[in-house]
Amino acid sequence: MTRQLRSTILAAIVAATIGPAAAQSEVPNGGARVEAKVGIDLPRVLVSDLQPGGITPRQAGSAQPAYGFEAGYDLPVADTFFAGIYAGFSDSENSCTDYGNPDGSVCLVTGRSLTVGLRAGVVAGPMRLFAKGGYSNDRLNAYRITSTASNLLPKSGDLDGFHIGAGLEVPVARKFYVKGEYDYVRYDGTGPGFTGGSADQSQISAAHRHRLWAGAGIRF
Repeated sequence: MTRQLRSTILAAIVAATIGPAAAQSEVPNGGARVEAKVGIDLPRVLVSDLQPGGITPRQAGSAQPAYGFEAGYDLPVADTFFAGIYAGFSDSENSCTDYGNPDGSVCLVTGRSLTVGLRAGVVAGPMRLFAKGGYSNDRLNAYRITSTASNLLPKSGDLDGFHIGAGLEVPVARKFYVKGEYDYVRYDGTGPGFTGGSADQSQISAAHRHRLWAGAGIRF
């Protein structure tokens, strides 16, 4: 066997070995994914007191721990671009806020949050930058608490709305990644409403929430 032939065979063996290994190290640009995430949820409602002197709006809500899950599917649009769909579930702790009266507060019972939407982004080296947006249905009950009563404010319940957000994914292995994400949710149907009581005529006039997430997922 000549030296040239030995060199050719050796080069072929090296290429056959390195080629698949390099392919395995590439981060996939599409496919199904599932992830878990934890974060901080800041729900806010604007509560107005209709008193003889006029309307006095007050913000209610405080930052609370949150957790969630998301599943989706991404499609490569080009070498460095992708687009996809997703659906998610999240929940958070409840929050109570001083309402400005000695014996009053507003408690937010923030139940489950359901989301579906679209996202699109760009692959920048090993990272994936994305923006997202879609439909939200969140359970948000606001109670006006006094020393003698607890009244559910009008417009509470399962609220429809929309969400927008952006984030960053960083691979930690070929199929695994970690992420950071922010999203904002705004709800429809939070117009004027009254409790009906003569002494307490509070109403929800607006509702929204900010959420900051950190998560980990796997891509199939």
